[in-house]
Amino acid sequence: MNGRIIQTILSGLAVLLLGAMVIGMFNFSQDFAELRADVRYLSAKVTESITGNAGEHGDYERRLRTLEFGTAGDMR
Repeated sequence: MNGRIIQTILSGLAVLLLGAMVIGMFNFSQDFAELRADVRYLSAKVTESITGNAGEHGDYERRLRTLEFGTAGDMR
């Protein structure tokens, strides 16, 4: 009888721990999504300040070259 009570308590603690881990992972994924959005926003602002172009949906390669070489020209 004593062993069964201890097993029940340990099982309950395991379920609580698993629930806490799932909730923690969900919160982390939300924070990570917000971080990615912030990085995209800052990247767009840096590109805008370098090129003077306020377009959000510009060519990715052109934006990358702009950040690497400091020019919006074609560097192929």
